[in-house]
Amino acid sequence: MEVQREIFLMFRDRRDVHRYAHVAKKMHVWLEPYVYRVVRLRGDNSVRKFLAVVAEGSQALSTKKLVLCRAVSISNVVQVLTLCRNVEDLAMQHSLRYIARHSINPLLQPMSNLLRIKTMYTELATVAGEEHVILPDFVWFTRLSHLHLSISWPSLDAVPEGISTLANLTHLSMFWTTSRSCTTELVRFLEKDSTVVLIVWVNEWAMESPIQRDLRLRGLQDSQVVIFRSCLMDEYMAAGGFWKYAESVVKWRVDNKACPSHHPQRAHLQERLQAEPPVKKARLANVYSQPSRHPPESQDDPAHRLHSPLIPDSEVEPSGQSTSPPTKSHKEPLSQSVLQSGSQEELGNPPPSHPIASSSQQPLGPRTRRLPGRYRDVQPEPPISLDLPPPPTNPIKHVLLVVYDSLRTQFNRFGIAREYRHRPSHDPDSFVSPADLSTTVRIPSSQPDEPVQGLPPPWPWKNMSIWHLMSWVFTGTREKSLLEVNKLVRDVLQAPNFSVEELEGFDARTESIHMDQQASVTSNFISSDKWRQTPVDILVPTREESRTGNGQ
Repeated sequence: MEVQREIFLMFRDRRDVHRYAHVAKKMHVWLEPYVYRVVRLRGDNSVRKFLAVVAEGSQALSTKKLVLCRAVSISNVVQVLTLCRNVEDLAMQHSLRYIARHSINPLLQPMSNLLRIKTMYTELATVAGEEHVILPDFVWFTRLSHLHLSISWPSLDAVPEGISTLANLTHLSMFWTTSRSCTTELVRFLEKDSTVVLIVWVNEWAMESPIQRDLRLRGLQDSQVVIFRSCLMDEYMAAGGFWKYAESVVKWRVDNKACPSHHPQRAHLQERLQAEPPVKKARLANVYSQPSRHPPESQDDPAHRLHSPLIPDSEVEPSGQSTSPPTKSHKEPLSQSVLQSGSQEELGNPPPSHPIASSSQQPLGPRTRRLPGRYRDVQPEPPISLDLPPPPTNPIKHVLLVVYDSLRTQFNRFGIAREYRHRPSHDPDSFVSPADLSTTVRIPSSQPDEPVQGLPPPWPWKNMSIWHLMSWVFTGTREKSLLEVNKLVRDVLQAPNFSVEELEGFDARTESIHMDQQASVTSNFISSDKWRQTPVDILVPTREESRTGNGQ
């Protein structure tokens, strides 16, 4: 719209102004999809401007790359994502907890409508102390090919779960700490048939040897694993993005059969070094000109001319000579020295160690040259180790006590319980239906179910008398024991004076009432317990004094 207005104001006094207005309209139609192809929103003010432009009729659906900074509120994020449904490259500096699938999440619906997204930049966050973070279960999340996970400070040791389940993921970028234990997920990711690239980001002050040692112990030291420093992000983006930079590093390693820790030389790093001020140039030169930890595979290996982006630990040869390149004159900046020496080595001419003396002057020997104080980077020296005293004969054993916040559930009716090493954040059985717990598949039948016909009685007993007796035992209440049944048979049914004919019209309730009536008439109705009834006089104390009493 601004270009269209400027063209109209420039040619408004001409007679053929309508032609220029038509050209301006065409330019507006042609350029608008490219102008809004990449949108970066740094805060709510930029969001309001973007929404105002979209309200005028701009094509927000043509946005392919969208960057939402942390200062953008969640309500504005919802409006922007609703408009930019065709975005393919999304970068959100908001925490992953806003992206997690939940019924009250305001981003649930707009995030579910992103069906063309291929690249995702987001932050990994969880509750402080939590060890596991589950990736979102959106449908489009399984179609991602590039995923970058940054780490917030409460989640430095959190382990992302679900990376290996992303079938289309070929490029993974994440910040690395030696305490994180997501080895299984990353090994499965590197075992894919397609070309995969794993980018490991480390801090500026981190050294190479602990990272390489940690990757080697985890089995992750591979040519497809590239280690970058977060402080050199601008240099990687200047080369066309850190994804392409990592792909070129992996391709160079495969073509040259180089060590997994080697990096090729980059011309854009030299140009970056030339454009910096002297103070920063010296610092960057010290970063770029560090020698590689591993020797080059061949003379064609560019890693022996310039560094890897990592800053390796300072090494000393066995003879005591430092492996760093010789310094130039103090009148010449350090960065110029590094660049000139690198260019001369590429041309095949080694730099001269001292100027050539003329015939009229006496040749001088090599002299020691020192850098100015502002260019010196003195590394701290470790303290001199002292001779340790001999260990005692019976050293005191140290016991390392590790306490886990474990949890054990109660046993259910099947005698099954759960035991967690750490306190779980959710119930894993809450989303499991009873149909998912069945291991058998029931085939529906078109015929109705017929009752199962058993064997005729007295099966499984030998006669009908036992069959009637055992049927009575196993029916009714559960208070009938087998001992009482045996007593019933031996003492009652098999008694010599027992007759079945005498039980005709028998009713247990009627006979119980008859027994109670007879017990009230005679007290000795049941004398099997040997108790006798006799009156007893009981003296009860009172408040009044009794002069005729017995004195008790």
